[in-house]
Amino acid sequence: MKVLQHYLKVILAIGIALIAVAWLMTKIKLDQVIEQLNNLPIHSLFIGFTCYLFFVATKASRFGAILGLDRSILALFPIFSIHTFLSNILPFRSADLSYLYMMKKEESVGSSSGVISLVLASVIDLSLILAILAITSFFAGIANLSYVFLFYLPIFCSLAFILMLIIVGRLASKPMFPLRSFLENLLINTRLDFLVSRWCLPILDNLWTSLTNPQIRKRQLSIWALSILSLFVRFSFQAYLIHLMTSDLSISEIIFALSFTNLCNLLPIQSVGNLGTIEVPFTWALITCHIPFETALTIGLSLHFIILTYATLVGLIGWVSHNWPK
Repeated sequence: MKVLQHYLKVILAIGIALIAVAWLMTKIKLDQVIEQLNNLPIHSLFIGFTCYLFFVATKASRFGAILGLDRSILALFPIFSIHTFLSNILPFRSADLSYLYMMKKEESVGSSSGVISLVLASVIDLSLILAILAITSFFAGIANLSYVFLFYLPIFCSLAFILMLIIVGRLASKPMFPLRSFLENLLINTRLDFLVSRWCLPILDNLWTSLTNPQIRKRQLSIWALSILSLFVRFSFQAYLIHLMTSDLSISEIIFALSFTNLCNLLPIQSVGNLGTIEVPFTWALITCHIPFETALTIGLSLHFIILTYATLVGLIGWVSHNWPK
């Protein structure tokens, strides 16, 4: 039964990725993408790449803070350069396995600590992205009653749940037996029991461990500050490039589209190279902001190609640095 459930989960993720790729292949117009890229000033691409390097550096610093590693950014940079490259290439968040392997091999970080750091980083990213999404949506032209239940209600409920966990975890010193038992008893006789036992509870266990860990709690301020800085750098250079591609978008609309795309990217449904699974949510977000379909798709594909190029160059730098004779 467990094997069947595992295969069903994999098949579902593959199905979503294939649908996204098939949709993209029927809509793609490479000549428009090439024209869009040719119109970008060369210096803007160098500025974007410099910011991308800084983003990877902040990412390395953040995970160093989460894990409590007394290591410089330069020492951790090769690991996170390679991980960033693989994250943009491999499907279904499988690049996280490379992170666990390299951190264990190079920094002697245990697998459980590595998983906890990934869960905590993802939850922080999720809470920040949801907050940004909720704010920018009001200024991006989609704030109307038709989106209350479809859009705003899930966002605010998710934010409330995350904040509750963080606040309670900050105050608590005991394991989360009451919350765990509550979830188990609530859904024990429903069809969602598998979802809770296999997905929700392990994530909650790891998150609770990180939130109640005395050492991590001492570093929470720096972890959140580095998380905000990392997200700011990531969104800033992408917004800069998008603004150069089109002047029809306000900054709130650009950040809304980037937030929604990154929110979807937290799910383990990526295709190879994230092809399609990036463009679909990005295009939908821009269409919601009243941008024509072809324009939205062309911008999404152009930005995706630039990011893949940056990730490849950063991955190459990390690989050379990692294998350079010491």
